[in-house]
Amino acid sequence: MRRDIRGPLAEHRSPVATWRRSWGCIVATRVQGVDGPARLELRTQVRLSDRSDAVALEQGVQVPLVVEAAISAALVELEADGLGLTPRLELRRAS
Repeated sequence: MRRDIRGPLAEHRSPVATWRRSWGCIVATRVQGVDGPARLELRTQVRLSDRSDAVALEQGVQVPLVVEAAISAALVELEADGLGLTPRLELRRAS
């Protein structure tokens, strides 16, 4: 695992994992700060509809709300599971 220290916070960043989909991509990086718990940085690019500005605007409003709800639900489920033994959807990484 590559270790990288950047900036004044002296963080260790693992290599990025990227999932490419027809709608865009998700890039995930696990970050470990010197004085704190690990965190997951997620960067997402989502292609919005080109049918109309109104559809794209509504997607821009709704997609972050749905993503937040999905992350919250996943964290609750994984915390309750403890050891991560519950079968769950697995995103396959693009090569």
